Amino acid sequence: MEPFASIENYSKFLQAQNAFHEVLQPIYENPSLNLKIKGLNSLSRLEQVAMDMQDLHVKTMLVDEAIPSPSEFESIGWLYCSEGSNLGAAILYKEAQKN
Repeated sequence: MEPFASIENYSKFLQAQNAFHEVLQPIYENPSLNLKIKGLNSLSRLEQVAMDMQDLHVKTMLVDEAIPSPSEFESIGWLYCSEGSNLGAAILYKEAQKN
């Protein structure tokens, strides 16, 4: 999809990220998980995505489906995907700096 090829592509990427992080927000705020995972509530990136969307005047994508409400165990899987992708992005960024 080449998210960085154009502002239009990046806008679509931001809309997808926003939908994903909307699902994650209650997980990052979950009191039980915050007792088990130190600093969890500070890892949410929803606000940063929203600021990018605001800067580029990107509207929130309307989702026809209900937002999932994962169980606590399923929430760990969502966090694994989110934080794993964040780590992967950091590694790719570091490698790109070498070239």
